[in-house]
Amino acid sequence: MQSARDLFLHELANLRDAEQKLVDLREQAGNAVSLSLRRAFASHLAQAQQQGERLQQAYTHLDEQSKAMHCINLKDLLEGLGKFKSEEDPSADTIAMLVLHSTWRAMSR
Repeated sequence: MQSARDLFLHELANLRDAEQKLVDLREQAGNAVSLSLRRAFASHLAQAQQQGERLQQAYTHLDEQSKAMHCINLKDLLEGLGKFKSEEDPSADTIAMLVLHSTWRAMSR
């Protein structure tokens, strides 16, 4: 990484991967029994999809191709969620709340 542009493109790739993982998490929390949790997750998912579209627009504007990258924060989240599910046998609502809270924490770092 030799320039501010290189750093910016690196961060765009990180954000794009994170947003895609958030969209993929829909299956993890989509089975929530609570209507308010399903609505909260649907809202969060819509925001993630919009952010992904804006990130693609940024790449287009910069005349760059998006690069594959793995968002470490969300990779850790997915691993932790899998471990929690196997050890604790949580309800669908508990999984939904954990996903919502954990993704918010991961994205705010």
